[in-house]
Amino acid sequence: MKSSLTVYKASAGSGKTFTLAIQYIKTLIEQESRHAYSHILAVTFTNKATAEMKDRILQQLYGIWKGLPSSANYLESLQKELRADSIELPEEEIRSRAGAALCHILHDYNRFRVETIDSFFQSVLKNLAHELSLTANLKVDLNDKEVLHAAVDRIMERLHLTPTVLNWILEYVNDRISNNERWDIAREVKSFAAWIFKEAYLAREHEMREVLRENKRIGELRTALNYELHASLDIVQSAAANFRAEMEAWGLGFDQFSRGSTIDTYLRRIEDGNMRAEFGSTLQGYTEDAEKMLRKADRSVADLVEATAHFSKLLAELRGFQTEQLVRHTSASLALKHLNPLRLLGVIDEEVTALNHENNRFLLAKTPILLHELIEENDAPFIFEKMGAFFHHVMIDEFQDTSTMQWKNFKILLLESMSSGFGNLIVGDVKQSIYRWRNGDWTILKNIEKEMAVHRPDIRNLAINYRSERRIIAFNNALFTAAAEELDRLTPDAPIKMAEAYGDVAQQCHPDKGNDGYVQIRFFDEKDKEDDWETLMLDELCEQVRTLHEAGLPYGEMAILLRYRRHADPIIRHFAERFGDRVKLVSDEAFLLSSSLGVNLLIAAMRYMVDTEDRVSLAFLALHSGKQTELVSPSDIDILNDRVISGGISLAIDNDQEAWEELKTLPLYELQEELYKIFSLGRIPDEDAYLFAYFDQVTAYLQDNPSDLRSFLTYWDETLSGASIPSGEVNGIRIFTVHQSKGLQFHTVFVPYCDWNIEQDMRGFNRRNDLLWCETHKPPYDSLPVIPITIEAAMRDSVFSKEYEEEHLQRRVDALNTLYVTFTRAEKNLLAWCRTRYTMDERSTTGDLIYHALPRALDGIEETDGENGETSLFTYGEPVTSYSSGRKTSDNRMETDYRPVPVAMHSYEACIDFCQSNRAEEFLDAFSDTDKSRHSRNDKRRMGILMHKIFSTIYTRDDVEKALRTLETEGLIGTQLEMESLKQQVEKAFALPEVARWFDGTMQLYNECPILTQEYYEDTGKYGTYRPDRVMFGKDEITVVDFKFGRPHDEYRDQVGGYMKQIRLMEPDRRVKGYLWYILNNRLEEVQA
Repeated sequence: MKSSLTVYKASAGSGKTFTLAIQYIKTLIEQESRHAYSHILAVTFTNKATAEMKDRILQQLYGIWKGLPSSANYLESLQKELRADSIELPEEEIRSRAGAALCHILHDYNRFRVETIDSFFQSVLKNLAHELSLTANLKVDLNDKEVLHAAVDRIMERLHLTPTVLNWILEYVNDRISNNERWDIAREVKSFAAWIFKEAYLAREHEMREVLRENKRIGELRTALNYELHASLDIVQSAAANFRAEMEAWGLGFDQFSRGSTIDTYLRRIEDGNMRAEFGSTLQGYTEDAEKMLRKADRSVADLVEATAHFSKLLAELRGFQTEQLVRHTSASLALKHLNPLRLLGVIDEEVTALNHENNRFLLAKTPILLHELIEENDAPFIFEKMGAFFHHVMIDEFQDTSTMQWKNFKILLLESMSSGFGNLIVGDVKQSIYRWRNGDWTILKNIEKEMAVHRPDIRNLAINYRSERRIIAFNNALFTAAAEELDRLTPDAPIKMAEAYGDVAQQCHPDKGNDGYVQIRFFDEKDKEDDWETLMLDELCEQVRTLHEAGLPYGEMAILLRYRRHADPIIRHFAERFGDRVKLVSDEAFLLSSSLGVNLLIAAMRYMVDTEDRVSLAFLALHSGKQTELVSPSDIDILNDRVISGGISLAIDNDQEAWEELKTLPLYELQEELYKIFSLGRIPDEDAYLFAYFDQVTAYLQDNPSDLRSFLTYWDETLSGASIPSGEVNGIRIFTVHQSKGLQFHTVFVPYCDWNIEQDMRGFNRRNDLLWCETHKPPYDSLPVIPITIEAAMRDSVFSKEYEEEHLQRRVDALNTLYVTFTRAEKNLLAWCRTRYTMDERSTTGDLIYHALPRALDGIEETDGENGETSLFTYGEPVTSYSSGRKTSDNRMETDYRPVPVAMHSYEACIDFCQSNRAEEFLDAFSDTDKSRHSRNDKRRMGILMHKIFSTIYTRDDVEKALRTLETEGLIGTQLEMESLKQQVEKAFALPEVARWFDGTMQLYNECPILTQEYYEDTGKYGTYRPDRVMFGKDEITVVDFKFGRPHDEYRDQVGGYMKQIRLMEPDRRVKGYLWYILNNRLEEVQA
C-alpha cells in the first residue's frame, strides 16, 4: 500500500530541488482538476529557496510541455514516478497536462502556494484576525529586537512613575556590581529580555505572565531559594566542623596523618563556603582504605590505626554530605542568578504587547504559538479553510530547520491530509541543521519515523551527490563517519548517538564522474604563537589563490568560508598587503549600506543638523563633500567655512546656521532628497545601487515611524546600518560565513580558521545571559512554569542536569553540522587550515576533531612536523583548475537570463500641492464649516492667519521667502495660487513706511515673547502673562505691535495699552509706542495709552 507520507533524507548536493520539483509536478499531472495547484502547499525556509523552487517548477512545466531537451531528464524521472504510483500516461498526455497546469498557475498566480514557513503563518494569522481579536489590517513584524528595545526604552523613561520597577532595576544593578559585572543596565536588560522570544518561554508565556504579576510569589521563591542555599552549606560546614572537633577530642593533629595537610586544606575550603571543594584521589583513597592515612612507620600503632578507621568513616560521611548537598546548593544558586531580572520580564512582555497593540502589529516570533493555541481550541479544518483553501497535499522543505511549535501546527495539516488519503512530502537533512538559534529542532526529523509510525512513512535516502567530485565525496564520507564516532567516544552516555544521526552520511558519486577532486588540510600546533601560525596560514592561503589563478582558475570560482565574521578583517588586510588591487575580495560587509560613501554623507549631514557640535560628522563632510575625485586632507577642514553649496546653503561651523535650520523643516524623505542634490551624490561612481536600496529602506521606515530626524538616526545606528544590498555577480573571491553559504556551491572552497569550539560553539556562549528555560517539578523550583538558567558546567550538579546534557549534545551536533555544511560546499577543491592540540576532550575544537577523524585509509599524502612528529599536512588528489566557462544559453523561455543593466538615480524638484501634517490638521480645523455662505469669510480669515504666522516669525523682510516655504512644507499653504496671493499681500503690507521700518533689521526684536506681570490670580495660583505679537527696541524708542485680522474693537486697544503699561514699568526711561495692525485691510492704528 502506498504511504501518504514520504520523507526524503537529502544530504548535501543530492538533488533536493530536482526531487521537490518532480514531486510537485507529479502531483499536478496525477490530478485532472484545473485548480490542483491551489490545493498544494509547499513551504521552505528562505525567500531564496522559495524563489528557486517556484522558478524550477514553472520552467520544467514549460520544458515538459514543449518537449525541450533541457527538460528530458525531468520528463524521464516524472514518468518513472508516475509508473511507481501505477499511473500509465502517454507522453503526449503528460505534456498536455503540464502545459494546462502552467497556464492555470500563471493566470491564478496568487494561489500558487510555494512560500516560506513564516509567510504561510502570516497569511493564516491575517485570515484569522477576527478569531484572534486582531484588526484585519494588522502588520506582522519580523524585527523582534527593534520592538523589544523600544519597550525597554519606554520602561526606562517611566521609571520615576513606577517605583516598584525602579527598585527591581536598582537590585539588578547592585547584583551585577557585587558580581563584578558591567552594569550598562539598558543594554543588559535588552539582552536578557530577548529570551522571551524563545519557544520554551513563549509556550508558557501566559502562565509566566500570571506568575510574574505576583510580586509576592517571586519573593517567596527568593526566600525559599536562599534557604536552600544556606541550609545546604550549613549541613556540609557542620560536618566539617564536626570532623575538626573529633580531631581535637582524639587529641590528634593533621601532621600525624600521611599528607594530613590535604585534609586540612579540604576542610578549610568548605569552611570558607566553597561547596565545590575538590575531593582528590588522595582523599578518595583515605575513604577506601583507612590504612593509607598513616605513614608506614605508624601502621603498627594500635591507637592510630583505630583513629584512622574512625576518621576515614567521618571523611566518607563528609564527602557524602558534600555530594548530596552540592546539588541542592548549586540548583538554588543557578535559579537565584536571574530572579531579579526575571521580574522585569513580565513588565517588558506587557510593554511589548502594549506597543504592538498601539501600532496594530503582531510579532512573527509569536505567530506559531498563537496559531497552535487557536488550533487546540477549534476544529483544525476550520482554521485552514478560513484561508480560502483546503490543502490536500503538504510539502515541507528544509524540515531539519522546523521548530517544535511549527511542526505541531503543520502536523495538524498533515494528519488531515493523510486521513483523506492524499500524499504528503517532507525533505530534510539532520546534518545540515545549523539554525538552532532560530528555534530549529533537528530531532523532529530524526524521530519522524517513530512519531508517524502509525502512518508508515516511506523513508527514502537521496544517496547520489551530484555536486562534488569523487575524491571530495570519498573524503567527506570517511571524515564525518569517523568524526561522529569520535564524538560518541567523548560522551558514551549521551541520549542520542552521533553515529546514528550521521548514519546516512555516506554518499555515492555520480557514475559519469571520474576520479578528480582535491583536498588539503593544514594543521598547526596550538602551542604556536598566534601571530606565527596566523601569518603562515594567511601566506599559504594567498599562495594557493595565486597558484590556482595562474593555472587558469578565475577568482570568481573561489570562495572563502568562515565560521565567524570577525575573521574576515585579517584576511582582507593580508590580501591587500600581498596583492594590492590585483585580487578583489568581496565580503558581505562590502554590500552593507554603511559601506557606501553616498549613504554615509547623508547620515553625516543629518547628524550635523541634529548636533552642530558634532565635529566628526563635520570633518567627514569636509573630506568628501567636494568633487568626488578629490579628497581633502583633514587639515583643510576650514574649507567648510567658505563653502557654499546649492544656492547658498552654507556649511559654516561658526557662522549662521539658517540653511541647516531650513532643511530641518523638511520631512525626512524630502530632506534626504535635498541633501542628495546638495552633495551631488549622483556623481559618485558605483553608488546608485546603494542609494536605491537606502531610499527604499527610508520609505519602509516611514510607513510605521514618524518623520523625526533623531529617531531615524537611532534606527540607522541600531538596525539599518547592518542592511545590505543584493551582491549580484562579482568577479572576485567571495567571503561568506558558513550560514550564508548554505544552499550554495563553489568550484574551490578555502576554509581558514577551521578550529571553532565544539562544546562551546553557540553565539554568546558562557556569557551570563546565555540561558536555558528549564522546567522541573521539584520544589521550590516548581513555583515557576520555567526558570532561566545560565548554561555552565555547574548545571551538571543540579536538578537541571538533564537539560544541561541535552544542551551538551545539541552543541556537539551544531559544531559537527557546521563543519559538514562547510566541507560539502566544495565542487572540485577543498582546502582548510586549523590548529589542534592533538587530543580529544571537552575542550576540543573542530581542528582536533578533524585531526583524529582524518581518513588516513585513503591514498592521501601526509607530511609530519619535524618537532613533534604529528601530521602537519594532509593532501588527497591533485588540484583541479578546469571549470565551466561562459553563460549557458537556455532553450527554456521560462528561464530568466539575468544580465546586469546600468542604473542611475535622479532627483526631481517636488512641487507640493498639499502636504498634510499635524499643524495643517490643527490649522484646517478652524475652517471645517461647510456653510457656503460663510466660505468667502473663511478664505479671508485663512489669509489673515497665514499672514499673522509670517509676520510673527520673520525678523527682516528678507526672511519672508523662508517663512513661505516653511508654511508650504507644513501643509498650511495648499496651492501655488495661494502662495502667489499671499506673496502679493505681504508685499502690499511693506508699502506702509512704518511697517517697512519695523522689518529693516535695525531694531532688537522679540517675537511673541511673554511678559510676566505682578498680578497674582488665586484661582489659578499663577501670575498674569502678556504675549504681544512683536516688540521692537530701538535706540530711544520701544514699539509694540499686535496683529489683527478682524474688525476694530475697543478691547484690542485696551490689550495693546496693557502691553505698553507693562513695558513702561520695565523701561521707564524710554518712549513706548503701540500699534494695532489690521493685516487684511493693511491699516495701522496707533494706540494712545
